[in-house]
Amino acid sequence: MIVDEVEYRNWSEILRKCLQDLKVNNPRKSETSLAESIGLSRATFNRIKNDQKLPRLDNVIKIIIGSGNIEFLSKALSFHSEDLGNSIGKVLEVALQEKQKTSPCIEIQKKLKDPDYFIVYLLCSISKGVTPLLIKEIVGTRSACIIKDLLERDAIFFHNGKYHLKQMGVTIRSFEDFHHHLPTYSKYYQPFHVGKERNYCHSLTDGLNELGIQEIRKAHKNFHLECQKILRNSSYHGDIPYFSVAFCDSLTTLPQNSEA
Repeated sequence: MIVDEVEYRNWSEILRKCLQDLKVNNPRKSETSLAESIGLSRATFNRIKNDQKLPRLDNVIKIIIGSGNIEFLSKALSFHSEDLGNSIGKVLEVALQEKQKTSPCIEIQKKLKDPDYFIVYLLCSISKGVTPLLIKEIVGTRSACIIKDLLERDAIFFHNGKYHLKQMGVTIRSFEDFHHHLPTYSKYYQPFHVGKERNYCHSLTDGLNELGIQEIRKAHKNFHLECQKILRNSSYHGDIPYFSVAFCDSLTTLPQNSEA
């Protein structure tokens, strides 16, 4: 992808650029198909295109990732607090520290909704690569057709007995996509690994005030940062595929406004 050297001053300009790129990169898609491919309804997509105000944070992220302009997320940290960029900067602060960030094209993103495709893709993203035998052991016999498809789509390549992602880097995903794959990760949590220094889980519940919620969120953010440091340290890299997932939220739901 050619790096855009235009200096964007605010998120409105970035959003306009991303909407243009979505259409240019997918000329054969109808607006309904284009909206669905990035996880938006046609009505929401139209409101975002036509309204002057910025959409909800999660929808901005979907459009940026879907347009392939992943580098724009990092620009959030340089914008002022009155801009939406500040919100993105705070929410993705740890993820934005990744040195290499990437996002697959829309067609691959659609494939990755499938849990087996998702796991094969994650395995190929391992820094040392992954053997066909290990992919089959983890995913099963279906892995062969998934690998064939990803090879034909030029998403992965085979080198020295292992598969690797063609576009190396840490894949940044939308929060909706993260939510979608929580069951995928939980499928691979093995209770019989307990006590063998292989896994860990916890569950804590109580009523909290707003200050307590902020402190819990801060603790999770710090844990994210510590795990990131370990997983990106080449001295710890090996051949055992490993995942770390953590999340917290209230059992009650905040009211959703009608903004796009």
